[in-house]
Amino acid sequence: LTKHGEEPWEFGGYFIANGNEKAVRLLSLMRRNYVMALLRPSFSKRGPNYTKYGCMLRCVRPDQTGITIVLHYLSSGNCTLSVKIRKQEYLIPAVLVLKALTGSSDHQIFEHIVQSDPSNTFVSDRVEVALRDNNKYMGLRTKQDFLGYLGQRFRVILAKALYLDDSVSDIDVGQK
Repeated sequence: LTKHGEEPWEFGGYFIANGNEKAVRLLSLMRRNYVMALLRPSFSKRGPNYTKYGCMLRCVRPDQTGITIVLHYLSSGNCTLSVKIRKQEYLIPAVLVLKALTGSSDHQIFEHIVQSDPSNTFVSDRVEVALRDNNKYMGLRTKQDFLGYLGQRFRVILAKALYLDDSVSDIDVGQK
């Protein structure tokens, strides 16, 4: 293209193809299954405790379907996971998702995140706050309880998105 008078540093522009004007631009996507730390002032507009800090991850399955999730850091020390389903954003406490996916106890989650370094009070204090906030979901103790809770809350949305029938249990919906 540079031989025909195009700028070598131009990343897009207007072209004529079959008499029609076409716009070409550079599209950039996040790398697959790679965590990217972000500092976006728009994150703080999501709610009263939200800060500008977050981590974004684009998850891609083997069948090439993908979703982008964001982990938001709150000023209270907690974290929420932002998931979009059918163009609607849902904010779920991160510890709730951890317990539903892993079935780990509070002690196991604390030890894994702090990694046997209790002298790092910044991290240990935030983990304690997140675990304490998670205890407000009374009656939820096991992995099955947390999966059932998520399945009950997201049944209507996921039933439409995944074409599930009414015979599927809350736990199965939570695993989806």
